[in-house]
Amino acid sequence: MSVQGGWTDKMKISELKMKMSSAVRNWRGQLSKHVQSNWRRLSGEFKRKYLKARTSESERYYTMRQKSNESAMEFFYRLNEAAVKADIRYKKGKKDSAHHIKSFIKNLRDQ
Repeated sequence: MSVQGGWTDKMKISELKMKMSSAVRNWRGQLSKHVQSNWRRLSGEFKRKYLKARTSESERYYTMRQKSNESAMEFFYRLNEAAVKADIRYKKGKKDSAHHIKSFIKNLRDQ
């Protein structure tokens, strides 16, 4: 909404302050005025503090498990997509294909 409405950085900071929980307000109060008054710096600090750190694509692939609401086929497609993003060439080599299939079987839920 802030992008569509063309909000200024000052407006973004003001809106964020009004929407913060008390814990986040306390965290913000510990920041320097230099950070508190600059949208780019404030949003960067907020992201570092409160957003989950991204895992690498290969780590995501190697730790992937079938979700409780996911069929085996849906999990297989998701695993394939993760393999491509992690640059695992499961379609090219026998060794990578075998590892990929073993990973799929190992990480299926018991049904």
